Amino acid sequence: MKARSPLSNVPELRDLADAERYQVIKQWQREVNRSWSGYLLYVGFIVVGGALITCVPIILFVRFLPPAVRTWVVPALVPVGLMFANTLYQRVMLTRYRGILSRILQQRRNAP
Repeated sequence: MKARSPLSNVPELRDLADAERYQVIKQWQREVNRSWSGYLLYVGFIVVGGALITCVPIILFVRFLPPAVRTWVVPALVPVGLMFANTLYQRVMLTRYRGILSRILQQRRNAP
């Protein structure tokens, strides 16, 4: 079973089947990240967002954590922060490029 993308409920994609929706979302991400600026925006958002999501709870609750716990909490929060940053990127940044999505859908409709 594939994980559901946070972009599955975009209005333009609602009438597509699940497999086709997944392919359209992947193609949309590839088109946005094709240029260097899009790729650097993606990497920068994931790195900065993941670091913030990982570090903010540690900074806020450092007084409440014993030193032994701090050694495993940071590595445990890194994957969570990166996954959450990726979800935020898809929700916030990719939806700005709906013109690319409409072009991809138009190409799929015109394909034989």
